[in-house]
Amino acid sequence: MKIDPYNESVYYYGISHYMDEGHEDIARKYYAQIEKLFAKNLGIKPSEKLTKLLDAKKRTQGFAYIKEILAEDNEETAFECSNDEFTRLCQLEARRIKRSNEDVYVIDVQLTPHNKGLDEDLVDRILESTMSLLRNALLAGLRSEDCISVAGKDHYLILIEASEMYIPKIMERITKKLYELDKYHRADISYVYEDIKKMSK
Repeated sequence: MKIDPYNESVYYYGISHYMDEGHEDIARKYYAQIEKLFAKNLGIKPSEKLTKLLDAKKRTQGFAYIKEILAEDNEETAFECSNDEFTRLCQLEARRIKRSNEDVYVIDVQLTPHNKGLDEDLVDRILESTMSLLRNALLAGLRSEDCISVAGKDHYLILIEASEMYIPKIMERITKKLYELDKYHRADISYVYEDIKKMSK
């Protein structure tokens, strides 16, 4: 029997099972795979039913659950989230720093194939493989409190607390790491950034 890879009912029960067993990390990785599959092949996001399932399961855990998650948070690399979660984090950061002197920026990183005039299929293949390497470079080159989110087939967004003067150095480090991973230098990096205080006005 052939299984429909876009049948959300199957994914719903899978995520529910992982959450019931206390494996939220696996459930969220599973959801991220589903999200990528739907975006790549259908150009859509999974239904709210799946995201609400994650939230509902999490709420039932209560205060003890939050303490457990915080105690287990020993990640040393930057963290990755969905575009919706990234937007929400930007909103929360904008609120938090309204009355502070902290500098928080959103950096939009774009990849462009190094060679011009390539056919669209080849461009897509180059971007897909290089975006994966860029993800690794971002996670390795940023701090654990920094956040990244894929924002299209050739874009990553970064949410970072840093002085503006350090952003070029940070991006230089990430670019160097990417080209260490992609020895053929198939795509070039460009970026723009904006102060989140200005973005929220």
